[in-house]
Amino acid sequence: MKRLICLLLCIGLLAGFACGCGKADKARVLFNVELEDYIELGEYKNIPVDTKSDTFKEYYDDIIVSDVLENDFHDETITEGIISKGDIANIDYEGKKDGVAFDGGTAQGYDLEIGSGSFIDGFEGGLIGVNIGETVDLNLTFPENYSSADLAGAEVIFTVKVNSAKPAKSPKEFYADLGYKSYDEYNASVKENAIKNYLVDAIEANSKIKDFPEADIESVYAATENTIGINLENNYGMSLDDYITQMGQTKEEFKKSMITEQVEPMLKKLILYYAVLDAEGIEIEASEIDKMINDEVKAINNSSVDAKYLKEFYGDYYFEAMVANEKAIELLYDNAKIS
Repeated sequence: MKRLICLLLCIGLLAGFACGCGKADKARVLFNVELEDYIELGEYKNIPVDTKSDTFKEYYDDIIVSDVLENDFHDETITEGIISKGDIANIDYEGKKDGVAFDGGTAQGYDLEIGSGSFIDGFEGGLIGVNIGETVDLNLTFPENYSSADLAGAEVIFTVKVNSAKPAKSPKEFYADLGYKSYDEYNASVKENAIKNYLVDAIEANSKIKDFPEADIESVYAATENTIGINLENNYGMSLDDYITQMGQTKEEFKKSMITEQVEPMLKKLILYYAVLDAEGIEIEASEIDKMINDEVKAINNSSVDAKYLKEFYGDYYFEAMVANEKAIELLYDNAKIS
């Protein structure tokens, strides 16, 4: 299935956010406020994109790596060579803070997807170029907003041994598996989506988020909590409360970490999309939302999943967000200066 660019908050099947546009649109769920109070929208038209630059190549490569990791396009295990982005590296690692190993920081035979962003910044990147069989020390710092108070902002050393790897396949080996008729067609799609991702980052850099509407934070968190709960119950037979307890957190700590690490970063992009659509006077039609839901039902192709189930799982506003995301990004793309 060809790629559908969308903004997703991913924890398993976790997703939930909202969007709409136009101040006269009473149906929109989030941001029923004057957005000027929350964002200084920067330049979003005529943004230059140099597709021959090294910076753009990183965006292009990230799209391919995402396809490789999402679809497990990998060759057989090798025990010689170097680690590259997109590979699955089998590693042993031990993390130490002030010379003492910390809980949850040690594992053996762990398969790590290089480029997945599943470990803290610097971990996966620090393994790129490392020889299989080699052991390296990674001097890293945990994020200030990390969920564990003991590790938040802490400087640590991870000692990592690379045991083996499954190299990423090349696009010429897997493009047909994604539904493309030719490599050229796939390449054109990757290029277009890389441009769109570049533009989203550019407008984010051009703009300033002043604050987040409290009501919207609460709305998105409530939907996020609901979606995680359904996912845990359906897939693991576990309640959200039990999961939070196993994580060693209180419900208040869990909510705080989710808002800081997931909800607010997502709302940041949503405010940008809302602001662009509002500036252009573009509205979202109910028919567009219905089409998005029906397309998703068809894509899932499961008789037990219908539009009602999807709305309950993701939240009433999720598909509004999908539509708004596409419309805003298409506007950026159509008005960019691409060379």
